[in-house]
Amino acid sequence: MSASSAWKEQCKKIFDAFRADKQCEPFYVAVPWKEYGLFDYPTIVKNPMDFEMVGKKMRTYASAKEFVDDMRLVFHNCMLYNQEGSDYYVLADRMAKSFEKKMLKVVDTSTGAIGDGSGVKPPTFPEKAKFSEGLYDVTPDVLGTIVSMLDEKCEAALDKTTMDEVEISIDLIDAATFREVDAYLKSQIALLKQGGGGAGGRKRPGDAPLDDAKRLKAH
Repeated sequence: MSASSAWKEQCKKIFDAFRADKQCEPFYVAVPWKEYGLFDYPTIVKNPMDFEMVGKKMRTYASAKEFVDDMRLVFHNCMLYNQEGSDYYVLADRMAKSFEKKMLKVVDTSTGAIGDGSGVKPPTFPEKAKFSEGLYDVTPDVLGTIVSMLDEKCEAALDKTTMDEVEISIDLIDAATFREVDAYLKSQIALLKQGGGGAGGRKRPGDAPLDDAKRLKAH
């Protein structure tokens, strides 16, 4: 096996493991929404994806990122359509986290990137530790923005299955998203230190503060 095709073999091995997992049966083929009477499905899920489609595309993927994007879409669609806390939502969330962990070991020799093929340098352990500590130095407004950013860009890193707690799995945040969210967090901490009220900081349109009744847990 050549070095240039090593990432393909690694991705295929990961995919085959998921495809062989009986728990993943809901993801095997396209959702038969007409048969099930789920007529709102195509209005909510704009880009359907399933294991059968991923399998057909395995030979044509030009990078690990293309494979990762499709696999993430499978789980994201399930979480998008099904109610948070439902059996399907919890299953998709668990499988998404498992997938991200497995992909951390894959090196895309076409880009030199690890995991998602973004080409962005993965964060170091000290950087992750500092990020985790910083989350406890800012206000609910800033935490709300960070949670919104992760929800939009890296949903697998969030666990919202517990009503009174939002859990952030830092190891599951892809490199590109980590850099973006970390930069935002640092900017808000800097504003706070300057006495600018910061860390109450700059919000994006539509972001809501983290509910005071909810606890944040990062690891």
